[in-house]
Parts: sequence; C-alpha cells; structure tokens
Amino acid sequence: MDRQADHSIKGFLYQFLLTIKVIFDSPLDAEITCEGIEDIDISDDGTIEVVQCKYHETVENFTLSSIYKPLLLMMKHFMEFPELTTLNYRLYAFFPNEQLGIKPLDKALCNEILSSRDRRYRSYIQQVQGIDIEAFLAKFQFHIGHRYEEMIGLINTALTNEGFKQEEIDNLVLPNLIHYISEKSIRSTVDERKTTKRLILQKLKHQRKLLVSKWVKEYASFDTLIKSKRGLLHEPLNNRLRRRAFIFNKFLSEKTDHIVTFIKEILQKYYTSDLSRYEPIVCLHLSEEGFNNIRKILYHQEILAWDGYVADEFIPTRFINSPPVVTLGKKIVRRDCHIKIINRNNMNVLSALHNIDDYYVLDNDVAEVAIPEPRKEVLNFTSFNYLNYIFQLRRSYEHE
Repeated sequence: MDRQADHSIKGFLYQFLLTIKVIFDSPLDAEITCEGIEDIDISDDGTIEVVQCKYHETVENFTLSSIYKPLLLMMKHFMEFPELTTLNYRLYAFFPNEQLGIKPLDKALCNEILSSRDRRYRSYIQQVQGIDIEAFLAKFQFHIGHRYEEMIGLINTALTNEGFKQEEIDNLVLPNLIHYISEKSIRSTVDERKTTKRLILQKLKHQRKLLVSKWVKEYASFDTLIKSKRGLLHEPLNNRLRRRAFIFNKFLSEKTDHIVTFIKEILQKYYTSDLSRYEPIVCLHLSEEGFNNIRKILYHQEILAWDGYVADEFIPTRFINSPPVVTLGKKIVRRDCHIKIINRNNMNVLSALHNIDDYYVLDNDVAEVAIPEPRKEVLNFTSFNYLNYIFQLRRSYEHE
C-alpha cells in the first residue's frame, strides 16, 4: 500500500474513533448521526453541533490554507440555513506540532480566506459573498484534536468506565465499535445513520462475537484479530450436533475451485464422524449456469448435493425436508446426500428452517432472509487463504 493510501485509511479510522469518542462523551439519548450535515452531527436538548473531522498526520504545522475548504463549506451551510439558530459548527483537526485545544480564528483570518485567489476555492468563495463573519464565528469553534493513539486511550478509558474489561475492549468491544460506526456511515438514509450511546451500549453488551470487516482489519493487529476469530469459532465448529449454513457472497462463489475444495474439506473435517447428524447448507451467489456447473463438479468429486430440484424446478418443501438416510440402530450407515446446496435466488427458503444453529455469513449484508443475531457470524474476508485458517482447515495462512 502506498503512503498516501495508508494516510487516507488512517484518516477514515480517525473519523470513526472521533465518532466513538463523541458518542461516549454524550448523554445516553443524545442523537448522533454519522455522515449527516457534517461527518458527525450531535443533537441534544434542542441544540445541534455538526463536526467536520480532518486528520493531517503528514502536515506538521497548521496553515490557514489547510482548512479553507471545510471552513468555506460550513460558511455556505450557515448562509443557506439562517433559520437553524440552534446549530453550531465545529472543525476538529489534528496537526502533529499543534497544541491540543481550541485554536482561535478571528475575523481577519476569515477575510484572508475570502480574499484568496486560489482557483481551487473560487466557486466556494463566490457562494459565501456577503456572509456576516461575526455571526458565523459566534457559532463556530476550531479544535486541535488528539493524536490517533491518544484517541484510542480516551475511548479505552470511557469503555472501562462503562464496566468493560481491558482484554475484551482490545479483542472484541473496540473492534466491534469500529465495525458498527463504519457500517452506519454508509447507510443510505439519514435515519439509518443515527444512533445513541444507549443503543451502542446495548449492542456491545449483547454482541459477544467479533465482527470482522475491512475497517476492523485496518484498525486492529491483523494477526491478533484472525487468531482471536479462529479461537472463538473452535468450540461451535467442533460440536457435531449443530446445524450450520455457509452463505457465500458473489465474489467468493465465483471462485469455483476454491469453493469445491472448501466444501470437500469442511465435510472431511467436521462431517465424517458418526455423531455428525446434520448435513451443512451451502448457499452460493451464482448465475444459473454457474450454479449448475458447481453441482456437476461436486457430483464428479463424489459429493452428493441435495438441491431441492425436480428436473429444472426448485421445490421449497423438497429442499426443506431432511434427505433420506439409512441407519443401523442410532448409527447412520449411508446418506443420500452430503450437503444441502442452494443458490441466492432461492435463499428465502431458509426462513422456514428455524433450527439452524450457526449461520456463517461470508458477506456484509444478507437481505433475502432475516438471520437472528446470536446465530450469525459475519466474516468479511475476501480470501479463502484466511477462511481456510479461520475454519481450521489450515494451520497457518499467508499475508496478502
């Protein structure tokens, strides 16, 4: 990864961390909006604060030009919505050599910005001509923010004060918070991007599984994260009496050779014992041609797949019903199938299967079926290299 991309990623993570800090600094029911009017909006007791976050790790010292754009955009909003008398503007920026705290910004500096001839800001400056600078400054504050590591320390203290232990903060709570906030930030509607401290605490106290996504991987030590996830899944995976569904996204489903190998090795590791009573369900996201191709390959690999089809018609009840087995006493001596396999276009049939114990979701969003949170493990890894390690099919993995 080049240095510019690395700084960009750290900038996003810094914004997520600031959002978390804002949440825990706020009253229980203050409404926090991710990506609202600004990066973070705080609504409480009739007042609104909108916060723009900037992380300048490579710019040692503050220069006025470094805040031209965010400040001009705030001025523009101030002029467009004069009726929002209870709204205040905050610019929160980090510069390595600047002292933490409020940095004064006076009328003279604002006039310097408005008189700039820099072509990059010409259109913004034109849009705020005639602004009452003193009225704007009465509603504006410029904060020099904490260092990245200091921000994490402050969040750790806040979580400790809420009763969380340091070990779970490092390995579960803070990574999950990064996941929640990053997911909130990309929701399509404003209401979906809102939360409160009360709601966040409820989520954290009920979610005892590590949620893994791109931003969590960027934040945490990857080796610690993936080993932790592998350890958490060890016990449920080795329970031979659990019913499981593996739901693959389109990207992974189209890796035909890897999918077939994964299915074969999952069966060999977890389903050869006489105690294994229930076949796994594998849900793929493929075209009709791609799904038919997988079924053919599995057949030639001597893996019998129960797919719910009669000729070219999918029959939901056929898929739901248990495939035939031949038993001797309580021992299964022959199965008519090794797995159940289903394509994404028919996945809503899983809603009728209320006895699935574990859903392993290899995706970040499954809209076709409502999956109970306690039964869901979301694994946003886009490589079988990591998935094979997490599901204990390999003893190690290679960094990608």
